[in-house]
Amino acid sequence: MVKYFSAIVVSIWISCTAMGQHLLDQSLEDYQERIVLYAAKPIYLAGETCQVKVHALQQDSSFGKAMSKFAYVELINAQKEVVDRSIFLLQGGQGFGRLKLPATLNSGRYMLRAYTSWMRNFSAKLFGYTSIMVINPFRPDGGHDRGVERVTESPYSGSDQQKILLETDQEIYGRRQSISISASVQEEVIGDLSLAVFKVPDFYTMNQACPLGEYSGDDIQTIGADYEYMPEIRGHLIKIKATANGAPASGITVFTAIPGDSPDLFVGDTDVNGLVTCELGQLRDIEKIHLKTPNPDVNLELVSAYVPLDAAPHLPAFRISRQWQSFIEEASLNLQIASQYGKAHLPVKKSSASLPFYGIPQNSYLLDDYTRFPTVEESFFEYVKGVQVRKQGENYTFKVVNPAGNQEGVGGPLVMVDGIPVFREKTILETPSSLFRKIDVIYSPFYLGRKRFGGVVSLYTYQNRPSSTRVDLGENYSYPELQFSEVNALKTHTKSAAEGPEADFRNTLCWEPNVRPDENRKIHLSCYTSDAVGTYMVLVRGVNKLGQMIYGHRVLQVKEVAK
Repeated sequence: MVKYFSAIVVSIWISCTAMGQHLLDQSLEDYQERIVLYAAKPIYLAGETCQVKVHALQQDSSFGKAMSKFAYVELINAQKEVVDRSIFLLQGGQGFGRLKLPATLNSGRYMLRAYTSWMRNFSAKLFGYTSIMVINPFRPDGGHDRGVERVTESPYSGSDQQKILLETDQEIYGRRQSISISASVQEEVIGDLSLAVFKVPDFYTMNQACPLGEYSGDDIQTIGADYEYMPEIRGHLIKIKATANGAPASGITVFTAIPGDSPDLFVGDTDVNGLVTCELGQLRDIEKIHLKTPNPDVNLELVSAYVPLDAAPHLPAFRISRQWQSFIEEASLNLQIASQYGKAHLPVKKSSASLPFYGIPQNSYLLDDYTRFPTVEESFFEYVKGVQVRKQGENYTFKVVNPAGNQEGVGGPLVMVDGIPVFREKTILETPSSLFRKIDVIYSPFYLGRKRFGGVVSLYTYQNRPSSTRVDLGENYSYPELQFSEVNALKTHTKSAAEGPEADFRNTLCWEPNVRPDENRKIHLSCYTSDAVGTYMVLVRGVNKLGQMIYGHRVLQVKEVAK
């Protein structure tokens, strides 16, 4: 009992709290952050995946690692439309992830920008900005012109410095041959380096690259330092707004549910502005968020965690010359073959949550192990111990009674379906029993945030489909994926994979975002060429102690020669 109660008390620390700007510690008044980010390569084809690295730094003379644990990363086109966005986990001031480049994208320049929640209190000039080039062979010039007719020129970022000496064991390689890469870093760096090996046109030079680091966001509006946004130093923060008759609704209890096999649930009361903030305590994948309140007259809305873009981004000019035509045709064919026949190289995301937020239940019933009854009410009556169904007028309520001491819990239990709170138990009883696979029960008093419940009754559907029931799901939102660094690296082919029979026409041979130099500031890595011949660039990048991007690069050839 003591261990179980302790687990309940711990849940208070990760629950919702109505946090306002006055809770900010005075020591943060002069604290600011900045972002440096870059993509794995400067040129992409529509339909590829854009791999991104983020460095979050303190904006002071030390340029130490930022305290924030999450970065908001967006891909924006020239019409200030968001193409894709995601939230990257930051570990030790750095993180990485991926953004999707739909096959329907127009050719052109696209802006990448990134920021933390804390940075929203200050000028957006401190956000991280860079650009990439996206080429769509079927839409070579914004989807309007035919053919490949123009010249590509883009500025080289003068603030970036070539301070990494890079070597490869050869200059010419055959198909599926190992590439040995060595690098020596001339300056001390913050965090880890990154390594990318990718296909480029035969005439390609670094002066034709998109900027390697950031460019100024002078066109973005300054937000002002009013400390409206809290630093995410432990978990990811989400904000909910409650309104009634169009006005902010204060003192409203709001439940934020993340359904699934291991659901999370957070509860808090809105402040005078109708806002409540939840800190997500577990690092996990989130596909849907459900917002619910017992008050049927209140509307709930999930406040966007992203900053609106008030002005169109100032992007470098985009033009393509005829000399790019062979590269575009080859790279496009490689992408189609890799998509059709090659193995997927992006890892499957895994959730770190293994238990529901209420821990291990005191009783758990797998309904397929028992005689199936037509109604849920019969199932509770026949074999679910300690849960009583009582009728009150037109509605029904659940009561939890501890079978050990025959003692009824004080107050109603927390009743859920797939982790979503249910305030009208009648809707559960109206759902066919055959749709439920499991019932968990907790008989002891359960504390969530400042709320006390007389136990827990948690029902689970098959394949976690609460929409198949008659339960009110509340306001539900598809949530931008949270990306965790340990599962988002694009791993290189192994020797056994290189010797395998599968087609391999990767345009990107390697993306290793976290490469740590040894005590002599040297790195040693290897990867394998694919079946795609042509010119490739090896590019290593990092951030020095002055917060500046440093890099080293080398060009190599892959030809049809014997291994």
